[in-house]
Amino acid sequence: MTRQWTVAAFCALMAAFQPLNAQMIRSVENYPRHRVAARYTRGMLMPHSKVMQGLPRGAVQQLEIFYERQTSGRKDWHQHHALPAWRAFFAVTDFSNPKAIGLGYTVGGEMSFPIVRTRHFQLSQNTSVGLGFFPLRYRRGIHEDQPAIGSLLNYHIRFGFEGSFRLHKHLDLFAGLHFGHWSNGALKMPNLGMNVASFSLGLKGGWDLFYAEKQKRAFSRQPFTLLITASAGYKEIDPPGGKIYPIAALYAEAGKRLTPKSGVSLGADLFYDGSIRAKTLYRQLPDKGGRMNFRLGFHAGYEFYVHRFSAFFHFGVYALRYDRLTGILYQRIGLRYQLPKNISLTTALKSHMFTADCVEFGLGYRIAFTRKPKQP
Repeated sequence: MTRQWTVAAFCALMAAFQPLNAQMIRSVENYPRHRVAARYTRGMLMPHSKVMQGLPRGAVQQLEIFYERQTSGRKDWHQHHALPAWRAFFAVTDFSNPKAIGLGYTVGGEMSFPIVRTRHFQLSQNTSVGLGFFPLRYRRGIHEDQPAIGSLLNYHIRFGFEGSFRLHKHLDLFAGLHFGHWSNGALKMPNLGMNVASFSLGLKGGWDLFYAEKQKRAFSRQPFTLLITASAGYKEIDPPGGKIYPIAALYAEAGKRLTPKSGVSLGADLFYDGSIRAKTLYRQLPDKGGRMNFRLGFHAGYEFYVHRFSAFFHFGVYALRYDRLTGILYQRIGLRYQLPKNISLTTALKSHMFTADCVEFGLGYRIAFTRKPKQP
């Protein structure tokens, strides 16, 4: 439990730094427009279940290469985010347990948001999303030593802070602290997922030097909004290889965009999980009928905007439920893409204290409450 709250505190620290970055950056001077890099990462596997206690056998080590592109500053979102950079990466991870876990392979994208930038130093906040491949996953009757990952393909998210020291106008030494997670969102069991806290060190070289000035862009006052989202998906429950059950959620949240980068919300969630009653009967717990599959909860949310994309975090509590399979707290972390006419597409991972519960795919509609101008 202490490690779970440590992760929560790390995520809160990430959010707390967001209001600072655009205020502390002045310009990009003689910075490479393109960079390639390699880094070595070393960390520890953080088991969050009793069945995972035997998995850590040594340090988790990772080798990663990536391509980085510095934004030009021509678009509003470049300026609002203090001239960030985006990356495409490939990583190979050795979990120091060749019998149970083996090697993991991850591909994905990363955004690097500057917090402090001087002539020779830059401190950034980084966020990555991607896909992880685990050839040595759990397979019933074939390989049962891996209790955390049951599928070849898994979602990957990573948060971190990175400091970069400029050795030469074309060469940088950088180091970082990160928290990473792999999970398939209960699409296939087992699905405890794997969490890794780590430290990294690397070198990156660049070319095509350019100059971009940090400019202050106007941001108009935003109205209160009501976002209604309907989502659906499916999940598998224990034992592995069992039946597939549908899941769905309907949630409404009142929100306010406070800055070009961030907003807050309060909302209510109605959940349907077709596996709850089946899991209750499997564990020989009291049966309360089909209503057990429904839950009602309330959440507080934070949303981080990057152009049409946004990342959102919900921290909720169940107010009504007919089962005791999980605790009363739940979380949702997801991505949203804003389409025209106030319509949005979402994908999110719902969890209980950082143990994945399910993946949701949704469609949302946003209503803005604009004030009418006063009559003279």
